[in-house]
This record gives sequence, C-alpha cells and structure tokens, in this order.
Amino acid sequence: MTRKMAWVGFSYIFGLFLSSVLGISISFAAAAVLLSAAAVMIFLKRRIKLPTAAIVTVIGLAAGFCQYAVYDSSVYGKAVALDGESTVFTGKITDKDNSSGGKMAYTLKGRLNGSISCGAVLYSDSISAEIGDKLTFTGTANKISDSYIFPSESYYKSKGIYLRYYSAEDCTVSHITFSLRRIAYSYKNYILGVIDENMPETEGSVMKAMLLGDKSSLDGDIRTMFYRSGCGHIMAVSGIHMTIICTFLTALLSITSLGRKTVFGITMLILGFFCVMAGLSPSAVRSYIMLFIVGLGSALGREGDTLNSLGIAGIVLTIGSPYAAADTGLILSFAGVVGIGVIAPEVTERINRRLSERCSAKRRKLTRTENAFIGSVCACVTTFPVSMLIFDEVSVISPITNTILVPLCTAALLCGAAAALTGGLPFVAKPLLLAAALLCKPVIAGTELISKAQSLYLPMGDPAYKYIAAAVTALIISLMFINRDPISSCLTGIISLCAVTVICNIGRYIPSGEVYAAYVFDGSGGSAVIASDGRSASVIDLGGGASAADKYLKQKGIYNIDVIMLTEDTAAEISSYYGSFGLYDTAAYFCSENSGVYKSEELSEKIFRYETDKRYTVGYAEFSSDSSGGTELFINDHLFYIPSEKASDREAFCTFLRGRGSFSVKGSEYICTDGKGEYISEDGIIYDNCCIEFTINKDSVKERVMFVGGDN
Repeated sequence: MTRKMAWVGFSYIFGLFLSSVLGISISFAAAAVLLSAAAVMIFLKRRIKLPTAAIVTVIGLAAGFCQYAVYDSSVYGKAVALDGESTVFTGKITDKDNSSGGKMAYTLKGRLNGSISCGAVLYSDSISAEIGDKLTFTGTANKISDSYIFPSESYYKSKGIYLRYYSAEDCTVSHITFSLRRIAYSYKNYILGVIDENMPETEGSVMKAMLLGDKSSLDGDIRTMFYRSGCGHIMAVSGIHMTIICTFLTALLSITSLGRKTVFGITMLILGFFCVMAGLSPSAVRSYIMLFIVGLGSALGREGDTLNSLGIAGIVLTIGSPYAAADTGLILSFAGVVGIGVIAPEVTERINRRLSERCSAKRRKLTRTENAFIGSVCACVTTFPVSMLIFDEVSVISPITNTILVPLCTAALLCGAAAALTGGLPFVAKPLLLAAALLCKPVIAGTELISKAQSLYLPMGDPAYKYIAAAVTALIISLMFINRDPISSCLTGIISLCAVTVICNIGRYIPSGEVYAAYVFDGSGGSAVIASDGRSASVIDLGGGASAADKYLKQKGIYNIDVIMLTEDTAAEISSYYGSFGLYDTAAYFCSENSGVYKSEELSEKIFRYETDKRYTVGYAEFSSDSSGGTELFINDHLFYIPSEKASDREAFCTFLRGRGSFSVKGSEYICTDGKGEYISEDGIIYDNCCIEFTINKDSVKERVMFVGGDN
C-alpha cells in the first residue's frame, strides 16, 4: 500500500474532527464499533481480498474518536469543571502580551491543582515575570467561552488553553536564566522595531503581519481588504513563509563548502527558531514538519511524498493536543497543501502531456504564470468551501489575485526575511525594507480596489450558504478519496464553486422585502442595535459596539449605513466607528447636543447633533431621544425603545418593542412585558450574553415584547 502515513494521518485527524462535532458518548461508541469492524476486516482479509487502505482508514478513524473522547473526559472536562472555583496553577510562561486596562496577559502551560495538565491565561498588572519563568499562583478559574465577534473557546482549545484568571494571589515567580522562547520573543520585538524604523507605518504594519504574523498594529480596514481580495492567508505564518525562508537559507548556505547534511541541519535549526518567533502556530509547525521530512529525505537520497508528509505532520500536531484538529488555520493549511501540492501537480502534468502530444514544438509546456494560476485555482477549490464555513466574507477571485498579488508579497517577504536573518543591520535592513515597502504599495492599492467591488466577495451570514459549503466540501473529498481522480475533483470543485457564487449573489441582490432588527453584543460589554432592510442599515450604538456591528453587517453583506447614532457622549465612540467603518458608505453620524466634538475635516459634514424629543428621519427609519437619554426607533409603525442605562436588577442592556406586528425571532424566545420592564408572562425568559435577530412584518399583532442581552 502506497502512502501509508497519508491514510493513517488523514483518517486519524478526520476522526478527531468528527468527535469535536459528535461529542464524547457518541465518540466512544463509534470507536468501539470501528475497532470491531477493523478486527472483522483483518480476519476476513485472509479469505477475501480487502484493500489494506480500508483497514488502515477504519483503525485511524477509531484512534481519532478514542483519543478525542479520552482526552476530553480526562483532561479538558476536569479542567472546566473547576470553573468559578479557587484553584492553584503552576506553569511556565510561554507568551506575554499587552491587554486592556494596562494589564499584561501571560499565557502559561502547566498543571492545575497539581494534577490536570492544561494551559491558562492570567491577566495581571502586578507580576514581574518573563517568558520562560515558572509561575505558581492561586486564583478563581474561569472557563473560556465564545463571543459573538470571536470564537475564543475553540481558538484557545486548539492551543491547549482552557481557563482564564483575572487575578492572582500568593504568586511565586521562579526566574529561569535561559529560555529559547524568551530569546525568540526578544529578537522578534527587535525585528519589529527595525521594521518600524525603516518602513512607512501602513506598509510596515503589513510587513509585520506577513513576516511574523504580528497584527497588533494592522489597521482593521487593511486586514479586511486583504481577506476580501483572497490574500488574507499571506498574513498568517504558514507554508509560503517557511518555504521562502528555507529556500533562501539553503541557497545562501549552498555557496559555502558545507556538506548537504550540514546545510540541512543549520537550515532546520534557523527555521525552527523562526517558527518559535512566529508563536508556534499550527500552520507554521505543520509546514516545518513537512519541510523537515522532505529535507531529511533529500539529504538521505530518498524521494519525499507530499501526502505522506502531511499525514505525519497531522499526527505530530494532534497526538498531544487533539483539539488542534479543529484549528481554522491548520484546516486551511491542510486544505491548501492538498490543493497546491497534490491536485495541482497532477493537473499540470496531464495538461503538459496533452500539449506535448497535440501541439507544436513552440507550445509543449505551460508557462510559469499558467502553472501559478492553475496552482492557485486548485488551492481555491480545496480552501473555498472551508473558508465559507469559517469566515464572514469570502473572496471569489482569489485565483486571480493570488497569481498577481502574491508574487509581490513573496518578493516583499523575501526582503523582510533577508533583513531579519542578517540581524537587522542598518546598512542591510534599510535598503531591503525600503524595497519591501515599494512592493507592498501596489498590493495594498490592489486589495483596496477589490474591496470596493462588492460582487467579488460573498457574505456568509445566511446559514444556507454554510450548508452549501459543507455539501461542496463533502463532494470534493468523496471524489478525491473514492475515485482518486484529481482532475475530476478539480473540475467538480470549480463548477460547484461557480454555482455557489451565482446562488449567493442572487440571494444578495434580490431584496426580500423584509425589515430586520438585531441586538448584537461583543462579549465584553460593547453592544449595538441594528435595523436594516438587507441593503442599508441604521446603527444605534449602546457603547463600544463597533466590532459587533461590523461583524453583523459583514455577515449580511450590508455596506451602506444610513446613520450611526451614538448614545454615549464621547468623541472616542465616533473615532472607534470611523476607524472600523472606513470601508462602509456611511451617510451620517448622530451625536447628542452635549457630546464632545470630534475634530476631523473628513467627518465635519457628516456629524449632526440631535436634540431631545425631536424626531429625525433617516432612510426608512425614524428616531428620537427622550429626556432620560433613551432612544426611540420607529420602523414600519413599530417602536423600539432602547434605554440609556443598564437594568439595575439584571445589569443587562434591554431593548423594548411595542406596537403592531409579527416577529420572527432567531436565537431567542419571546419575552412579554408591559413595556417598562415588568413581566406580564410567567413564561418570560431572559437571555444574557447573546445576540438576537428578528424580522418585522405587518400581518398580526404582538404587543410589548422585550429582548434582553448583555453582560449579566
């Protein structure tokens, strides 16, 4: 059987992924059934012809189910069961970063109560510790939960981090003299400083994101532009980054008198250090393992195989951390490798063979540009369905943009890598980084141009699109592993993705005739109320709701804003929306007559002061503010009342709705009130920390409905 490790690795990872969806009980049962089936298949193999690949696949699936279920019950389950309890944590600091409120966020890996192996994040402003130091403290454990704007639980679980601590008592720090992580962290900060000194701010922020995955200074609009153009993957350290650095190092060391094995060893050491600098992200580690396997095979005179290497990398990454199988970066990385490293070579080989047989001598092979385009198309076929399941927006022209813009990004990356690998010396780094800045300029301009063409990217807020994506993914996988025909898989994927694009765009541009209202909450106190007809929207900010509103509007594909009404009297709120909504066409900002002045020539004509008890009409909605600071929003003869303060008994933001109409609600139940917060129904249910969307119709009567969300 060829590609043994590919069959083992892929089936094992698929078992882990299915377990994350099905749960512990079903996973244990599935593992038992699959192991029994494998035993029967091994017994029957002596009598009838059974493919070894089928047996290996069944065993791999069973191993994945079993590993996930055992780990989830014996490690993760025990850790999160201590949510809200006082615990003792001992571990090494693996990362540190600035957090809100002037605190430092320390990421630790160690033991909880001396027995449970897990990771945790501690927020503190009173600890003097560095990466590599050992920390012991007592604190209240808090389970990490997803929020509307970010899936925190799944993100941290994939990294082996299950708890948060917001304070520490009886803290003891054991300082460690030597730490490779600390050295890598310090060198990373040094290189970031070199980039800041030698590149303009915008181009420098892009270079820091591309080279080291550091997005802390990257403008939100620029990040959105890259993802809308299909080039967002360049800002996450993965295969392309590791390959560029590996190629550069190998070429540089090859001009010396060092032997092939020595060159390989030095390259892997430096590449490993870079991997640590990049935070040991799953996609970077996956690439490192594959490069190590391929390079080791080359050094020993053996030919490597992409799928086998990918299977081994998958096993290594998930054997001690099964939740990594659900990491979005790793899934996209695997999908991209299959597309560009497995399907693309087969497609180009067959095309070249036909060209050689049927065409003239002048046209016997595909050009380099054509090869790059085919590779990009194949990568799109395997990553597009996954992207539809993960992201709020998905680019439909990524094969074109990757063919045109990624080579420029690659050249800029090469300049940045050379500057970093040569120690950031001024006489070397300055010209290299200036060249990188020149290369980044057309990339930024190209992504900005694409982001303004709304038909070139699709919103993924409709659940139907997710089902379509899942169906397309299942179809492609079936063809790849059943028919084993990359050509048919690629063609089927292209046709399916074209059909998905057409369907999504039809649903996007045909108006439904309905008006929607939504309450969105970002999980950390920021919230907003949004009313829209599917084409434009009115946003009423309840304080810090820019991120939540931005996510909702992107998911719905709404890029025209009639008004952004700010209920908090701070110029900072205007600044926050102006920074986050740069890619939206916003007609007006409404602030109270007592709010601070935001000085900006660009916004001076769009900022209006509203007066108390005066009604204003914007688009299809009307609104007014009362003497208590509450906001009344009128849509289709319906009145929304948004109070200015949190309800004292629940500490939750409330939205009241009274009038005539039928309300179809997503994500919540009806809550009947008298319009003042008093319940008139014993069946009333309060939902905290949630986001609610409902449709406003005119065909029946439903009075005094209150929707509650917020941080309880």
